[in-house]
Amino acid sequence: MATEAKRGIVGVRGTWMWRDRDVVISKTGDLFVYRKGTSTLKLKIHLWDPAVQITFHADDTLLQIKTRSDDVLFDCKETSHRDAWLAAIYTVQAAAPPVRSSSAPGVVALDDSDDSDDGDFEIYADETETLAAFQNVRRSITCDLGVDASDGNDTATLNEAEKAKHWNALAAFIEHVDGAGRSVLLHWDVLLTLPVGLSMANLLTALGERNRPATSPTAAPQARPRKTSASQKTLVTAFVRDLLFHPTYGHRLGKDATMAANVHLIDKYFPHCRLRRFSNLDDKDLPVVVAAHQLVEPSPPPTISVRLMPQRGNRHILLSDKAIAPASTPPPPRGSSPLATLQTLRSVLENHRLTPEAFAEQCTLFHRSQLGKVPLPTFLGPATDEQKAISDHFNKLTAYLVWSVIAEESPLERAQAIETITAIAVAANGHDLNNFHLVMASIGCLGDTPLMPSRLPATWKRVRAKCKAQLFELRSLCDHNGGFETLRKKQLLMSGTAATLPFLGVVGAALERLRTTPLFTGGRIDVEKLTRQYDALCVVENALERSYVFEPHASIQAFLQGLPPPMDGLQSRSLALQSIEASYGSTSTFRVASFGDGPPRWSSTSSEASRVVPFKYACALQRTVPDAKDRLALYMELLLVSDKTPVLKLVQSLLRDVHESLFRTSTQATCDLLVARWDGLVTAMVTYCLPEIVDVVGPDGALEPLLYESVIRAVFPAFARGVYCKVVAEHTTTSIERRMRDPSIQLHPLDALVAPTSPIHALQLIADVLATLPTAAAEYEFQKVLHTSRVPNPRALRVFMAASLDPTKLRDTLRHALAVYTRCIVDLAE
Repeated sequence: MATEAKRGIVGVRGTWMWRDRDVVISKTGDLFVYRKGTSTLKLKIHLWDPAVQITFHADDTLLQIKTRSDDVLFDCKETSHRDAWLAAIYTVQAAAPPVRSSSAPGVVALDDSDDSDDGDFEIYADETETLAAFQNVRRSITCDLGVDASDGNDTATLNEAEKAKHWNALAAFIEHVDGAGRSVLLHWDVLLTLPVGLSMANLLTALGERNRPATSPTAAPQARPRKTSASQKTLVTAFVRDLLFHPTYGHRLGKDATMAANVHLIDKYFPHCRLRRFSNLDDKDLPVVVAAHQLVEPSPPPTISVRLMPQRGNRHILLSDKAIAPASTPPPPRGSSPLATLQTLRSVLENHRLTPEAFAEQCTLFHRSQLGKVPLPTFLGPATDEQKAISDHFNKLTAYLVWSVIAEESPLERAQAIETITAIAVAANGHDLNNFHLVMASIGCLGDTPLMPSRLPATWKRVRAKCKAQLFELRSLCDHNGGFETLRKKQLLMSGTAATLPFLGVVGAALERLRTTPLFTGGRIDVEKLTRQYDALCVVENALERSYVFEPHASIQAFLQGLPPPMDGLQSRSLALQSIEASYGSTSTFRVASFGDGPPRWSSTSSEASRVVPFKYACALQRTVPDAKDRLALYMELLLVSDKTPVLKLVQSLLRDVHESLFRTSTQATCDLLVARWDGLVTAMVTYCLPEIVDVVGPDGALEPLLYESVIRAVFPAFARGVYCKVVAEHTTTSIERRMRDPSIQLHPLDALVAPTSPIHALQLIADVLATLPTAAAEYEFQKVLHTSRVPNPRALRVFMAASLDPTKLRDTLRHALAVYTRCIVDLAE
């Protein structure tokens, strides 16, 4: 038909099931839903109605349309079909006729008359809200709107009459909408930047004149009597009391003279707000932070202790009113190594004797202290350092929990770590904590890629069914469809009754959707934006007003403060565990258990038994030993005494062959043997130990030269004296004339070259000496230093450094040191 913009078959969610319906979008702004194959009309939606809101997910085929009375869900089968329907809907909405009334929807209708009539007062948003997908919801923790408060707003100059209309409009907004007073106070700094000449004195005067009784002697004689309802008086009273007593909004009164003038206006128009019995508010509505200064904490009741008599028969329970002294925090074990300061979550709880519930309490205290450093109005502006600290700590905590699972040695221990994290999330979700920030960190880490069931099948198989049921229940909060609507509703519900820590990612995403909507356009203030932004931050406001009463644990608070940044190697570790756990299904055999059988023992591939340095200790080394060369040298020392790899046998074979060649072959043959064996050792280490080496060294691009040098550093000292003496003996006939050394000089930079430990040590010493000399004349200065050294045979030292290894596999600094030394030897000989 000519009036149809689009027609098609779409799945429509009914009361009990999905049904295919004929959906028609007309150019007159109506959407009709018919029974398939018939002309029976099931539903009609007027798309030009400003109350229509469209919601969809970026990667989902579902399309939700909300009206004033209905909430309809459509299934378009494919995202391309969904986009086609969206295009048709938006095209029809764009053709909507202009609103005839001067009071356009989406703004506060300003009064053109002087009688301040509220009959045409309307509040509505004229933009269509489109919910985006929460694919990267963690980034929304930092609520950085990225624009100034005045961006996109009109800057037209208004006269005094127009400004007064805006003041009266805000006053009407405060009178008619619950929570509008705090919404205005929250956005006060933003409202002051608008060209409406707003001040607290003007707003208080407008509110006072609107609520002044008609019989007042100061009322204008020509003004029409205005009746104020009890609900309007209550909302105005709440606004004034927030100015007087609220810890967050009290500073809006100003300072010094400004505060005195505003307080004078309050005493003039709202004197009853200073008396609690006439405030239209109960005492329980006072913020907890304010009431805490007026109440005296009662003494705790006597604790009843239970003691069991040490009898074999009946046990007698004795009650005592003497409180048991609280157990002091046990000190860390005396045998703990400073190289293993990075511990898994299970180790931390075991060392401090904490339950998952107690750990959740400590995390809640830490998160509350972080949130308390962020003033509420700062969420409306650019991100502050405190907001970034919350975001960074959330990412650190999530990465640490992931690492705590994959760092465990066996599938059973990894399953226990998953159960511990789930128990922490369950405790954080309880009514005592309501720490949704911790819930999202815990559940988010268990849904991360390294911990997916496809990566760790044997681990998830050992997780108990009860834990899986709890995890499934908690994951309902993390559903991306609908924009975490379940989490948003639960946060809002719990924050009004108890201490709550909201997940700021939901708050930041809600604020981000309102980012491009101007606050002042067309000569009107969009109070709908004020309301929606305050509704998003209401949970944060409630969280700042309430606190927790748990006792902080100094060690755990320090541990949470010092969480390491997200570590590298989690993906590679997860892939390695995937190949190990995949072998369980292929190697496991059916066996009938008999009485007395112990727990089954898995092969060494299922644990850390074949590793020289466990994964968690390798990560700890990255944190405690900053230099990659030192970490690799430490690993080489451990590798050369471990029989878990064939490398030890290769080293022992090299020692025997070199010792035999000292007296049976020439110097060149010994050097050729060493060069060949170095390549064999490096190849064996890459074959058997490369994952461990990467875990220890970290993401270093120059791994091959470091590995080659570390092998020589660790192995060569065992026969360095014999090889060096053999080289010196072959070159005794050649000598170089050197200058006499000054006897007053006690130390010489090249004294260590008299008896070098290995060629790598000698080259590193030469490179260090060259680094201390001027760059332009480094070679000339080094030649003078070498001329006064005590090296008995510089040419033999050159052969010792160059012939016993492959210089092409060294780092550039060591190759440069060898080249400089060679040129200096040639110049000395000439």
